[in-house]
Amino acid sequence: MKLWESIVLGIIQALGEFLPISSSGHLALAQSFFGLDTVENALAFDVLLHLGTLISVLAVFRRDVLLVLKAALSLIAKLFLPKRRAAGLTPYERLALCLAVALIPLVPATLLSDRIEALMKLPAVVGALLLVNGMMLLLSERFSRHCRDGEHMTPLHALIIGLCQAAALLPGISRSGATVTGGLSQGFTREFSVKFSFLLSIPTVFGAAILKLPALFSDIPDSHTLGICLAGMLAATLVGIFAIALVSWISKRASFRGFGIYCLMVGGAACLYACLT
Repeated sequence: MKLWESIVLGIIQALGEFLPISSSGHLALAQSFFGLDTVENALAFDVLLHLGTLISVLAVFRRDVLLVLKAALSLIAKLFLPKRRAAGLTPYERLALCLAVALIPLVPATLLSDRIEALMKLPAVVGALLLVNGMMLLLSERFSRHCRDGEHMTPLHALIIGLCQAAALLPGISRSGATVTGGLSQGFTREFSVKFSFLLSIPTVFGAAILKLPALFSDIPDSHTLGICLAGMLAATLVGIFAIALVSWISKRASFRGFGIYCLMVGGAACLYACLT
């Protein structure tokens, strides 16, 4: 893998991770279209790209992350202290609880990870799933009410969003797009849905990296390749910060219909490419 390829893939990872257009789908198509199917030390590179986007979220939402961590510790304390439990949940304790519940569907979904990764080598499947992703975005914008904020979120709402995130393991279904759609479909504001999606990505990406650590020790790159991989990670971090800012801006001022139309176009092109090759 060349330096420019690493940087391009890092940019695609960051844009696809935070814009509701599917990072896994775009990476799969980029590797297929541009002949990047054989990436050296693919596992290490994949982990570093995801860590790059993780750093982006931590940098932008550092205040919320600290408050959620503090609230999580407070929730644990309330399990053992009845007097504190009687006080009810603070907004950030409710948010911490809902984030934990939203992670539950990922546990059984990880058992299918090998079969899901095999789909990334099939442009027709990725294209079809991008079409689904585009339709999902368009329909969520059309039928959502945008009237609830985070104070109205319940564990059931969080579980539904978690199920949407589990479906986004499929290449072509955007994780951010699915979780934002899950929030919008239940009447939450676009702004809160985006924020919850980004915060949910932190334990999701971190947990995925932890699961890959054992295999990572057998895929350690040499110093030259590591430098190239780190360049992709840096690109993912910097572009990720920009992508988060862009999505946050759009969530306050516009809709995601443009992303839905874009996914329909790319998905249609991918299906056509698969038919012609």
